[in-house]
Amino acid sequence: MNEIVSLTKENELQDYKLIYPNDKNLKVIFTDNYTVVRLITGSDSNELNFLEKLFNSNKLFITGDIYQSFTLSLELDSRHLNLEFHSKDNKLIKYFSLKEMKLTNSKFEEVKISHAKRIKEIYFNENLASVVIVIDESFCSAYERQELKAITKRQNELKTEKAEKESLLKDVNDLLKWKDWIKMNEITLTKKEQLLRDGYKLIYPNNLGLSISMHSKKEKYKTIYKKGLDIEALGMIEAFKNKNKLFLTFNIHGIIRRLKNGCEGLLELVFQEKNESATTGVQIISIELFDEKGEIFSDKRWTKRIKEIYLNSEASSLAIVIDESFQWPKERMESLAKENQKKKKETLESKVGLLLK
Repeated sequence: MNEIVSLTKENELQDYKLIYPNDKNLKVIFTDNYTVVRLITGSDSNELNFLEKLFNSNKLFITGDIYQSFTLSLELDSRHLNLEFHSKDNKLIKYFSLKEMKLTNSKFEEVKISHAKRIKEIYFNENLASVVIVIDESFCSAYERQELKAITKRQNELKTEKAEKESLLKDVNDLLKWKDWIKMNEITLTKKEQLLRDGYKLIYPNNLGLSISMHSKKEKYKTIYKKGLDIEALGMIEAFKNKNKLFLTFNIHGIIRRLKNGCEGLLELVFQEKNESATTGVQIISIELFDEKGEIFSDKRWTKRIKEIYLNSEASSLAIVIDESFQWPKERMESLAKENQKKKKETLESKVGLLLK
């Protein structure tokens, strides 16, 4: 064996001999006589670009798949991994059956690889029938650098998303602990005491910059949402006044009824910070509607603007106060017509009453 290998470096791999590179112009080949898997040269690698292939055309490379195939050959009885030495003209000079193969870095620590790696050295111990392949850590292909850059970018994005999520959860928790019940006097004292006793917290409006929406988790239709610039329905001025206000879907009473009957499925109240993508949600299984006096709100005809929203997170329940000062232009015209009709009726009844006296 000494005629085709040089001695190993002292104190690094005792009794191992350096077989690649060698000064005998011998080719080092591994084969299991079962598959066509071999070590590749730089010119054969699909991961190297043109210049990398040019400067590494005769250098040996190994990939994770090639190494896995070699080690599998050592484990299976049906396959036998051999080390072969070939001349420049590809004539077989000598071969050895192997029992062990290791892939290491320059410190001879075993490593795992995911991309094509240039081989720095190969050592062989004939007595142990063992091979150690040392990769060249100074080489990193442009393809691998690009993938590592993408992985690093994604990891940073995940860290950012996690931080945003944690920040949002903290804001929501702060909001649910918030006991500054601004404008609470606009609900009757009885209702205020009842909501306080039942553990409700004011979540809209809030001073934490959190936007709120609600949708069906099953069918994804919106229940609480921002109307945006609905110029056609509101006109230019009113549209701008209401673009960031929350509205309640017109069929909310049907949704409440189905919730009570257990037929609606799950509603999700969603919290989101302004200009951020992270969200967090709370499941809602019960909703109550009130007017500004604290009485049950029963109007079913129009989409309503929301004045305040109260949440009991433990009961997964909402109490929503309707903003009675808001009316759609058509709704306002309808109300005026009803009021005029009422006044006319009252005038007529008054005259009839005077006539009958």
